[in-house]
Amino acid sequence: MFQNFDPTMVMTVAVVFGWAFMLLQWVDFIRQFFSIKPELLPSGLNFGDRAAVRAVADKLTENSIVQVRLHNLLKIWSLGSSHVDMIEIARSQSQRFFGRVRAALTFT
Repeated sequence: MFQNFDPTMVMTVAVVFGWAFMLLQWVDFIRQFFSIKPELLPSGLNFGDRAAVRAVADKLTENSIVQVRLHNLLKIWSLGSSHVDMIEIARSQSQRFFGRVRAALTFT
C-alpha cells in the first residue's frame, strides 16, 4: 500500500496547509482590527442606567471576538449582575480565548 509513498510530497502539502492557515489567521486579524476600530462604547454611557447599557449591547453587531465578548458582558450587566460576577465572567472568557490561542500556536 505504501510502496509509492513520497515523504517529500507529504511534507510539501503539510507546509502549504500551514502557510494557508497562517495567512487566513492574518486576514481574520486584519478584519477584526477594522471591525473594532470604530468606538464600540459611547463615551457618555452611564453604566448605572442598565436600560441604556442594554440598548448599547443590542446595537453591537458581533463581527469580532472583541464585540462578542463586549456584547456578552454588557448583556449580563444589563440583567443585573454585580461587578464581581462581571470580573469572573471576563476572566473566564479570557482563559477560553487564550486556551485557543495556545492550541493554535502549539499545533501550527
